[in-house]
Amino acid sequence: MGEKYSHLSLSAREEISRGLASGSSLLAIASRLGRNRGTISREVARNGPDKERYRLAEAVRLADQRSRKPRRKRKLSSEGLWGKVVKLLMKSWSPEEIAGRFKREHAQEKP
Repeated sequence: MGEKYSHLSLSAREEISRGLASGSSLLAIASRLGRNRGTISREVARNGPDKERYRLAEAVRLADQRSRKPRRKRKLSSEGLWGKVVKLLMKSWSPEEIAGRFKREHAQEKP
């Protein structure tokens, strides 16, 4: 897992679009871009209805729209709760032990 992830650039999406239009395989496109075939496959699945109808402008629009979408909030957004978790982790408690304790302590708070 040590590799750094980077998003596909506009030029990479353009190469995907041209490659698919010319009938190149996903593996051939991935090789030209120096990317994994799965990366190209996910890009086509996310931003084009299928390999035959992947369009650069639509792919860029969808990727941009997805990147601006608000992220899900952390479950431990409360500073106090987060502090308790950190203290217990520092005392060598396992995440399972911490979760079990909090479930017992806060069982009545569930709707």
